[in-house]
Amino acid sequence: MTVWQSLLAQKEVVRSLHIEAGELIYYRPSGAITHVVIDELARAELRQINHQLYWYLLDQNGSFALIPETCPQFGLLRRYLLSFRGFNYDGLLRFDPSIDQRLLLWSMTDQRVA
Repeated sequence: MTVWQSLLAQKEVVRSLHIEAGELIYYRPSGAITHVVIDELARAELRQINHQLYWYLLDQNGSFALIPETCPQFGLLRRYLLSFRGFNYDGLLRFDPSIDQRLLLWSMTDQRVA
């Protein structure tokens, strides 16, 4: 389940992502928090939406996150997913936003390297 919580009560809105104990936590600019169990990831895609690149992550529980590549600490997510067996790194390098709209980076038919 995707859990949304407001950070608007805080004076500073944090916009970043963290991965801890197998869970990805993304703090959106609006103040909402998105949780995805990244160690139980079912699908990862690169998507182009309104001329911006986003990573769509879906876990096996149905929780999802749509994370822009411009997000601070985005490299943390990329490095984490590189450890997944079958991650489509070559496709990521060859992705051309002027031609492609979506790219499947990883699916649960692949298994993560221990």
